[in-house]
Amino acid sequence: MWANVLTVVLFNAFLFYTLKNNVNEKTKSLDFPVNRLFMKLFKTSNIQMVNDCQVYFGFDLPSVIIDRQSKKFLFVNVNVS
Repeated sequence: MWANVLTVVLFNAFLFYTLKNNVNEKTKSLDFPVNRLFMKLFKTSNIQMVNDCQVYFGFDLPSVIIDRQSKKFLFVNVNVS
């Protein structure tokens, strides 16, 4: 169920943020809860350690996922036209 909820949230965020300007600035706010989750999970306040854990576990932040998906969406639609 958690995977379905996360998928729906990311899809809605993708749709919302692709329609707006300054996509990177607005999607950074979605990274905060994820970073806080990792901080609590590993009991640290060091953001560098959190970033390292995310890299080692292969966990992409929502801003990275939305950016990648928006580029993929634009690439597909530009090639179709």
